[in-house]
Amino acid sequence: MPWSGGSYTKGNNATGGWTGDASLGIGIEAGRHDTQDNDFATGINQCLNKDGSNPATADLNLGGFRPTNIASGTAAAPAICAGNDVNTGVFGPAADTWAVATNGAERVRIDSTGLVGIGTTAPVSSLEVAKSSSGDDVVFSKYEAGAQGAVFNLRKSRSNSIGTNTIVANGDGLGEIYFSGANGTGYTIGAVITGKVDGTPGATNDMPGRLEFYTTADGSGSPTERMRITSAGRIGINTINPQSVVSIFNNENALVSTGLFQSNVTGDSVTHALKVAKFDNNTTTSQRFIGFTHNATANGNGQINANGSGQVAFGTFSDERLKENIVNLPTQLANIMAMRPVEFDYKDGSGHQIGFIAQEIQQIYPDLIGDQGDGFLTLSGLGKNEARMIKAFQEFAELTQATITALQARVAALEA
Repeated sequence: MPWSGGSYTKGNNATGGWTGDASLGIGIEAGRHDTQDNDFATGINQCLNKDGSNPATADLNLGGFRPTNIASGTAAAPAICAGNDVNTGVFGPAADTWAVATNGAERVRIDSTGLVGIGTTAPVSSLEVAKSSSGDDVVFSKYEAGAQGAVFNLRKSRSNSIGTNTIVANGDGLGEIYFSGANGTGYTIGAVITGKVDGTPGATNDMPGRLEFYTTADGSGSPTERMRITSAGRIGINTINPQSVVSIFNNENALVSTGLFQSNVTGDSVTHALKVAKFDNNTTTSQRFIGFTHNATANGNGQINANGSGQVAFGTFSDERLKENIVNLPTQLANIMAMRPVEFDYKDGSGHQIGFIAQEIQQIYPDLIGDQGDGFLTLSGLGKNEARMIKAFQEFAELTQATITALQARVAALEA
Protein backbone atom coordinates (compact mmCIF):
# COMPACT_ATOMS: atom_id res chain seq x y z
CA MET A 1 0.00 0.00 0.00
CA PRO A 2 1.22 3.57 -0.57
CA TRP A 3 2.84 5.42 2.31
CA SER A 4 0.60 8.30 3.32
CA GLY A 5 2.84 9.81 5.95
CA GLY A 6 1.73 7.35 8.63
CA SER A 7 3.61 4.24 9.79
CA TYR A 8 5.68 2.58 7.05
CA THR A 9 5.65 -1.23 6.99
CA LYS A 10 8.04 -3.23 4.83
CA GLY A 11 6.49 -5.82 2.57
CA ASN A 12 9.02 -8.47 3.77
CA ASN A 13 8.85 -7.48 7.42
CA ALA A 14 7.90 -11.05 8.46
CA THR A 15 11.27 -12.44 7.37
CA GLY A 16 13.31 -9.63 8.92
CA GLY A 17 13.58 -7.50 5.80
CA TRP A 18 16.20 -7.88 3.08
CA THR A 19 18.78 -9.18 5.52
CA GLY A 20 16.41 -11.87 6.74
CA ASP A 21 15.55 -12.88 3.18
CA ALA A 22 19.25 -13.22 2.35
CA SER A 23 19.95 -15.48 5.37
CA LEU A 24 16.98 -17.63 4.41
CA GLY A 25 18.17 -17.85 0.83
CA ILE A 26 15.21 -15.88 -0.46
CA GLY A 27 16.05 -13.86 -3.50
CA ILE A 28 14.94 -10.32 -4.13
CA GLU A 29 11.46 -10.22 -5.61
CA ALA A 30 11.31 -7.51 -8.24
CA GLY A 31 7.59 -6.89 -7.89
CA ARG A 32 7.73 -6.45 -4.15
CA HIS A 33 10.83 -4.27 -4.44
CA ASP A 34 9.15 -2.08 -7.08
CA THR A 35 6.04 -1.77 -4.92
CA GLN A 36 8.06 -0.55 -1.97
CA ASP A 37 10.06 1.86 -4.14
CA ASN A 38 6.76 3.32 -5.38
CA ASP A 39 5.58 3.48 -1.78
CA PHE A 40 8.68 5.52 -0.86
CA ALA A 41 8.17 7.88 -3.81
CA THR A 42 4.54 8.43 -2.97
CA GLY A 43 5.27 9.12 0.68
CA ILE A 44 8.10 11.54 -0.08
CA ASN A 45 5.98 13.42 -2.59
CA GLN A 46 3.31 13.86 0.08
CA CYS A 47 5.74 15.39 2.59
CA LEU A 48 6.08 19.16 3.19
CA ASN A 49 9.37 20.33 1.77
CA LYS A 50 11.65 22.49 3.95
CA ASP A 51 11.51 25.40 1.51
CA GLY A 52 7.71 25.26 1.35
CA SER A 53 7.67 24.34 -2.34
CA ASN A 54 5.47 21.33 -1.62
CA PRO A 55 2.09 22.56 -0.24
CA ALA A 56 -0.05 20.51 2.12
CA THR A 57 -3.05 18.80 0.52
CA ALA A 58 -5.01 18.19 3.76
CA ASP A 59 -5.21 19.28 7.41
CA LEU A 60 -1.95 18.94 9.30
CA ASN A 61 -2.06 16.90 12.51
CA LEU A 62 0.72 18.01 14.84
CA GLY A 63 -0.05 15.24 17.28
CA GLY A 64 -0.62 17.65 20.19
CA PHE A 65 2.61 19.57 19.59
CA ARG A 66 2.88 23.34 18.97
CA PRO A 67 4.56 25.13 16.09
CA THR A 68 7.34 27.22 17.64
CA ASN A 69 10.03 29.65 16.51
CA ILE A 70 8.05 30.92 13.55
CA ALA A 71 8.95 34.33 12.16
CA SER A 72 7.63 37.41 14.03
CA GLY A 73 6.29 38.85 10.82
CA THR A 74 5.12 42.38 10.13
CA ALA A 75 1.86 44.11 9.32
CA ALA A 76 2.73 43.90 5.64
CA ALA A 77 3.84 40.25 5.92
CA PRO A 78 2.16 38.61 8.94
CA ALA A 79 3.60 35.47 10.52
CA ILE A 80 0.40 33.47 10.08
CA CYS A 81 -1.92 34.07 7.14
CA ALA A 82 -5.04 32.41 5.75
CA GLY A 83 -6.28 31.75 2.26
CA ASN A 84 -2.96 32.70 0.67
CA ASP A 85 -3.74 36.31 1.67
CA VAL A 86 -0.15 37.21 2.53
CA ASN A 87 -0.84 40.71 3.90
CA THR A 88 -3.62 39.70 6.30
CA GLY A 89 -3.05 37.70 9.48
CA VAL A 90 -1.38 37.81 12.89
CA PHE A 91 2.18 38.73 13.81
CA GLY A 92 4.34 39.49 16.84
CA PRO A 93 5.49 43.15 16.81
CA ALA A 94 7.23 42.86 20.21
CA ALA A 95 7.91 40.42 23.02
CA ASP A 96 4.71 38.96 24.56
CA THR A 97 2.63 40.98 22.08
CA TRP A 98 0.27 39.91 19.32
CA ALA A 99 -1.22 42.03 16.58
CA VAL A 100 -3.74 41.53 13.77
CA ALA A 101 -3.24 43.06 10.35
CA THR A 102 -5.59 43.39 7.36
CA ASN A 103 -4.55 44.60 3.93
CA GLY A 104 -1.01 45.19 5.20
CA ALA A 105 -1.96 47.52 8.07
CA GLU A 106 -2.14 46.80 11.81
CA ARG A 107 -5.71 46.95 13.14
CA VAL A 108 -5.68 45.32 16.62
CA ARG A 109 -2.93 44.85 19.21
CA ILE A 110 -2.78 43.07 22.59
CA ASP A 111 0.35 44.11 24.48
CA SER A 112 2.32 42.26 27.15
CA THR A 113 0.15 43.68 29.98
CA GLY A 114 -3.14 42.70 28.35
CA LEU A 115 -4.05 46.17 27.06
CA VAL A 116 -6.04 46.03 23.83
CA GLY A 117 -5.76 48.69 21.14
CA ILE A 118 -7.97 48.99 18.09
CA GLY A 119 -6.53 51.42 15.59
CA THR A 120 -3.57 52.21 17.87
CA THR A 121 -0.20 50.50 18.47
CA ALA A 122 0.18 51.94 22.00
CA PRO A 123 -3.02 51.34 24.00
CA VAL A 124 -3.12 53.08 27.39
CA SER A 125 -6.22 51.36 28.82
CA SER A 126 -7.86 47.94 28.93
CA LEU A 127 -9.51 48.80 25.61
CA GLU A 128 -8.64 51.83 23.49
CA VAL A 129 -10.32 52.58 20.18
CA ALA A 130 -8.59 55.19 17.99
CA LYS A 131 -9.81 56.61 14.72
CA SER A 132 -8.25 59.23 12.46
CA SER A 133 -11.15 59.75 10.06
CA SER A 134 -14.73 60.97 10.35
CA GLY A 135 -17.64 58.71 11.16
CA ASP A 136 -18.77 56.65 14.13
CA ASP A 137 -15.94 55.34 16.30
CA VAL A 138 -17.94 52.68 18.14
CA VAL A 139 -21.38 51.38 17.19
CA PHE A 140 -23.43 48.95 19.26
CA SER A 141 -26.06 47.28 17.08
CA LYS A 142 -28.78 44.92 18.15
CA TYR A 143 -30.91 42.85 15.80
CA GLU A 144 -33.92 41.40 17.60
CA ALA A 145 -37.67 41.33 17.15
CA GLY A 146 -38.13 42.51 20.77
CA ALA A 147 -38.41 46.09 22.06
CA GLN A 148 -35.04 46.32 23.85
CA GLY A 149 -32.26 48.26 22.15
CA ALA A 150 -28.51 47.80 22.23
CA VAL A 151 -26.97 47.54 25.72
CA PHE A 152 -23.76 49.09 27.06
CA ASN A 153 -23.37 47.65 30.56
CA LEU A 154 -20.92 49.04 33.16
CA ARG A 155 -20.68 46.78 36.25
CA LYS A 156 -18.95 47.04 39.63
CA SER A 157 -18.10 44.39 42.26
CA ARG A 158 -16.28 45.09 45.53
CA SER A 159 -13.75 42.32 44.91
CA ASN A 160 -10.20 42.20 43.56
CA SER A 161 -10.81 38.84 41.88
CA ILE A 162 -12.29 38.76 38.39
CA GLY A 163 -15.60 36.93 38.20
CA THR A 164 -16.46 37.18 41.90
CA ASN A 165 -19.57 38.96 43.21
CA THR A 166 -19.05 41.10 46.33
CA ILE A 167 -21.84 43.52 47.25
CA VAL A 168 -21.12 47.23 46.74
CA ALA A 169 -21.66 49.96 49.33
CA ASN A 170 -23.37 53.35 49.47
CA GLY A 171 -21.40 55.92 47.49
CA ASP A 172 -19.50 53.37 45.38
CA GLY A 173 -19.06 54.25 41.73
CA LEU A 174 -20.78 51.85 39.34
CA GLY A 175 -19.39 53.31 36.12
CA GLU A 176 -17.96 56.50 34.67
CA ILE A 177 -17.77 58.06 31.22
CA TYR A 178 -15.00 60.62 30.69
CA PHE A 179 -14.86 63.25 27.94
CA SER A 180 -11.30 64.54 27.49
CA GLY A 181 -9.55 66.89 25.10
CA ALA A 182 -5.93 67.23 24.03
CA ASN A 183 -4.11 70.08 25.81
CA GLY A 184 -0.90 70.00 23.75
CA THR A 185 1.02 67.63 26.00
CA GLY A 186 -1.69 65.21 27.12
CA TYR A 187 -5.40 65.06 27.77
CA THR A 188 -7.56 67.02 30.25
CA ILE A 189 -11.03 65.98 31.38
CA GLY A 190 -13.75 68.34 30.20
CA ALA A 191 -16.85 66.47 31.37
CA VAL A 192 -17.83 63.32 33.27
CA ILE A 193 -20.98 61.25 33.74
CA THR A 194 -20.89 58.97 36.78
CA GLY A 195 -23.25 56.35 38.12
CA LYS A 196 -23.07 55.70 41.88
CA VAL A 197 -24.84 53.72 44.59
CA ASP A 198 -27.32 56.06 46.30
CA GLY A 199 -28.22 54.23 49.50
CA THR A 200 -27.65 50.85 51.10
CA PRO A 201 -28.00 48.04 48.54
CA GLY A 202 -29.69 44.76 49.40
CA ALA A 203 -28.57 41.21 48.80
CA THR A 204 -31.00 40.59 45.93
CA ASN A 205 -32.90 43.10 43.78
CA ASP A 206 -32.12 46.29 45.70
CA MET A 207 -29.60 48.65 44.09
CA PRO A 208 -30.45 52.36 44.66
CA GLY A 209 -28.51 54.44 42.18
CA ARG A 210 -27.93 58.02 41.09
CA LEU A 211 -26.37 59.84 38.16
CA GLU A 212 -23.87 62.70 38.57
CA PHE A 213 -22.91 65.12 35.80
CA TYR A 214 -19.63 67.07 35.91
CA THR A 215 -18.16 69.84 33.75
CA THR A 216 -14.82 71.62 33.91
CA ALA A 217 -14.96 75.41 34.25
CA ASP A 218 -12.96 77.71 31.98
CA GLY A 219 -9.44 78.07 33.39
CA SER A 220 -9.65 74.85 35.40
CA GLY A 221 -8.39 71.31 34.88
CA SER A 222 -10.72 69.54 37.28
CA PRO A 223 -14.41 68.78 36.70
CA THR A 224 -17.04 69.95 39.20
CA GLU A 225 -20.41 68.35 39.78
CA ARG A 226 -23.18 70.44 38.24
CA MET A 227 -26.23 68.17 38.34
CA ARG A 228 -27.39 64.90 39.85
CA ILE A 229 -30.44 62.68 39.64
CA THR A 230 -31.03 60.82 42.90
CA SER A 231 -32.49 57.38 43.47
CA ALA A 232 -35.74 59.12 44.49
CA GLY A 233 -35.98 60.80 41.07
CA ARG A 234 -35.07 64.26 42.39
CA ILE A 235 -32.96 66.51 40.19
CA GLY A 236 -30.41 68.86 41.74
CA ILE A 237 -28.61 71.53 39.72
CA ASN A 238 -25.59 72.97 41.56
CA THR A 239 -26.68 71.07 44.68
CA ILE A 240 -25.92 67.54 45.85
CA ASN A 241 -28.96 67.38 48.14
CA PRO A 242 -32.11 68.27 46.17
CA GLN A 243 -35.13 68.59 48.45
CA SER A 244 -37.75 68.80 45.71
CA VAL A 245 -38.41 67.23 42.33
CA VAL A 246 -36.16 69.91 40.80
CA SER A 247 -33.82 72.01 42.96
CA ILE A 248 -31.77 74.72 41.25
CA PHE A 249 -29.01 76.60 43.05
CA ASN A 250 -26.63 79.31 41.84
CA ASN A 251 -23.16 78.72 43.27
CA GLU A 252 -21.49 81.54 41.34
CA ASN A 253 -20.54 84.78 43.06
CA ALA A 254 -21.06 86.84 39.93
CA LEU A 255 -24.52 88.22 39.26
CA VAL A 256 -26.50 86.16 36.79
CA SER A 257 -28.87 88.58 35.10
CA THR A 258 -30.83 85.78 33.42
CA GLY A 259 -31.63 84.09 36.74
CA LEU A 260 -31.53 80.41 37.52
CA PHE A 261 -34.14 79.31 35.01
CA GLN A 262 -35.00 80.52 31.54
CA SER A 263 -37.66 79.15 29.21
CA ASN A 264 -37.59 80.00 25.51
CA VAL A 265 -40.67 78.67 23.75
CA THR A 266 -41.32 78.77 20.05
CA GLY A 267 -44.90 78.84 18.83
CA ASP A 268 -47.93 81.06 19.07
CA SER A 269 -48.82 83.33 21.98
CA VAL A 270 -51.18 80.83 23.62
CA THR A 271 -48.32 78.40 24.35
CA HIS A 272 -47.21 78.48 27.98
CA ALA A 273 -43.56 79.25 28.65
CA LEU A 274 -44.03 77.82 32.15
CA LYS A 275 -47.07 75.96 33.40
CA VAL A 276 -47.62 75.00 37.06
CA ALA A 277 -50.17 72.25 37.59
CA LYS A 278 -51.48 70.81 40.86
CA PHE A 279 -53.22 67.46 41.20
CA ASP A 280 -55.33 68.61 44.14
CA ASN A 281 -58.72 70.05 43.09
CA ASN A 282 -58.75 73.10 45.39
CA THR A 283 -59.37 76.71 44.34
CA THR A 284 -59.20 78.36 47.78
CA THR A 285 -56.38 80.69 48.71
CA SER A 286 -54.80 77.79 50.64
CA GLN A 287 -53.89 76.22 47.31
CA ARG A 288 -50.27 77.26 46.79
CA PHE A 289 -48.68 77.19 43.33
CA ILE A 290 -45.32 78.96 43.69
CA GLY A 291 -43.41 79.88 46.84
CA PHE A 292 -40.68 82.50 47.22
CA THR A 293 -37.91 82.29 49.83
CA HIS A 294 -34.50 83.78 50.64
CA ASN A 295 -31.60 83.05 52.99
CA ALA A 296 -31.13 79.59 51.43
CA THR A 297 -34.87 78.86 51.83
CA ALA A 298 -34.75 79.68 55.56
CA ASN A 299 -37.02 82.73 55.23
CA GLY A 300 -40.15 83.17 53.14
CA ASN A 301 -41.20 86.15 51.04
CA GLY A 302 -44.59 85.10 49.79
CA GLN A 303 -46.35 82.90 47.31
CA ILE A 304 -48.71 82.70 44.36
CA ASN A 305 -51.88 80.88 45.31
CA ALA A 306 -55.35 80.22 44.00
CA ASN A 307 -57.93 82.97 44.46
CA GLY A 308 -61.17 81.18 43.73
CA SER A 309 -62.22 79.74 40.41
CA GLY A 310 -60.30 81.17 37.44
CA GLN A 311 -57.98 83.44 39.45
CA VAL A 312 -54.62 83.51 41.23
CA ALA A 313 -53.18 86.09 43.59
CA PHE A 314 -49.96 86.97 45.35
CA GLY A 315 -50.08 85.92 48.98
CA THR A 316 -48.03 87.18 51.94
CA PHE A 317 -47.25 85.67 55.33
CA SER A 318 -49.61 87.79 57.39
CA ASP A 319 -50.40 85.79 60.51
CA GLU A 320 -50.43 87.97 63.65
CA ARG A 321 -48.23 85.43 65.41
CA LEU A 322 -45.41 86.32 63.06
CA LYS A 323 -45.46 90.04 63.87
CA GLU A 324 -44.55 92.46 66.63
CA ASN A 325 -44.41 96.26 67.14
CA ILE A 326 -47.76 96.60 65.35
CA VAL A 327 -48.89 100.28 64.93
CA ASN A 328 -51.26 102.13 62.61
CA LEU A 329 -49.88 103.27 59.27
CA PRO A 330 -49.33 107.07 59.11
CA THR A 331 -51.41 109.17 56.72
CA GLN A 332 -50.60 108.48 53.07
CA LEU A 333 -52.76 111.05 51.27
CA ALA A 334 -49.91 113.44 50.56
CA ASN A 335 -47.71 110.61 49.26
CA ILE A 336 -50.45 109.28 46.99
CA MET A 337 -51.17 112.76 45.64
CA ALA A 338 -47.42 113.27 44.97
CA MET A 339 -47.19 110.21 42.73
CA ARG A 340 -47.24 110.83 38.98
CA PRO A 341 -48.84 108.12 36.83
CA VAL A 342 -47.54 108.37 33.23
CA GLU A 343 -47.69 106.63 29.89
CA PHE A 344 -44.62 106.27 27.69
CA ASP A 345 -42.78 104.39 24.92
CA TYR A 346 -39.68 102.26 25.60
CA LYS A 347 -36.58 103.45 23.75
CA ASP A 348 -35.78 99.94 22.51
CA GLY A 349 -39.03 99.89 20.55
CA SER A 350 -40.60 97.16 22.67
CA GLY A 351 -43.85 99.07 22.97
CA HIS A 352 -46.12 101.55 24.75
CA GLN A 353 -46.79 101.27 28.49
CA ILE A 354 -48.45 102.84 31.51
CA GLY A 355 -46.79 103.16 34.90
CA PHE A 356 -44.45 105.34 36.96
CA ILE A 357 -40.90 106.71 36.89
CA ALA A 358 -38.67 104.78 39.30
CA GLN A 359 -36.59 107.83 40.30
CA GLU A 360 -39.75 109.76 41.21
CA ILE A 361 -41.22 106.93 43.28
CA GLN A 362 -37.85 106.52 45.00
CA GLN A 363 -38.35 109.95 46.58
CA ILE A 364 -41.74 108.89 47.95
CA TYR A 365 -41.54 105.15 48.62
CA PRO A 366 -37.87 104.06 48.43
CA ASP A 367 -38.75 100.52 49.63
CA LEU A 368 -40.42 99.87 46.25
CA ILE A 369 -37.18 100.54 44.30
CA GLY A 370 -34.54 97.96 43.45
CA ASP A 371 -31.26 97.88 41.50
CA GLN A 372 -30.93 95.24 38.79
CA GLY A 373 -27.12 95.26 39.07
CA ASP A 374 -26.19 97.59 36.23
CA GLY A 375 -27.35 100.86 37.82
CA PHE A 376 -30.83 100.74 36.30
CA LEU A 377 -33.70 100.87 38.78
CA THR A 378 -36.65 98.52 39.12
CA LEU A 379 -40.09 99.23 40.59
CA SER A 380 -42.08 96.61 42.50
CA GLY A 381 -45.74 96.52 43.47
CA LEU A 382 -46.94 99.25 41.11
CA GLY A 383 -48.21 98.17 37.71
CA LYS A 384 -50.38 99.68 35.00
CA ASN A 385 -53.65 99.09 36.84
CA GLU A 386 -52.27 100.66 40.03
CA ALA A 387 -51.28 103.66 37.91
CA ARG A 388 -54.85 103.94 36.57
CA MET A 389 -56.45 103.60 40.00
CA ILE A 390 -54.07 106.12 41.62
CA LYS A 391 -54.72 108.55 38.76
CA ALA A 392 -58.48 108.11 39.21
CA PHE A 393 -58.12 108.61 42.97
CA GLN A 394 -56.11 111.78 42.41
CA GLU A 395 -58.76 113.09 40.00
CA PHE A 396 -61.51 112.22 42.47
CA ALA A 397 -59.61 113.90 45.32
CA GLU A 398 -59.08 117.03 43.22
CA LEU A 399 -62.73 117.07 42.17
CA THR A 400 -63.84 116.55 45.75
CA GLN A 401 -61.57 119.31 46.95
CA ALA A 402 -62.91 121.67 44.28
CA THR A 403 -66.47 120.84 45.30
CA ILE A 404 -65.66 121.40 48.97
CA THR A 405 -63.98 124.72 48.15
CA ALA A 406 -67.05 125.88 46.15
CA LEU A 407 -69.45 124.82 48.93
CA GLN A 408 -67.34 126.59 51.52
CA ALA A 409 -67.50 129.78 49.43
CA ARG A 410 -71.31 129.56 49.15
CA VAL A 411 -71.67 128.96 52.89
CA ALA A 412 -69.46 131.94 53.63
CA ALA A 413 -71.56 134.10 51.24
CA LEU A 414 -74.80 132.96 52.84
CA GLU A 415 -73.45 133.63 56.31
CA ALA A 416 -72.41 137.11 55.26
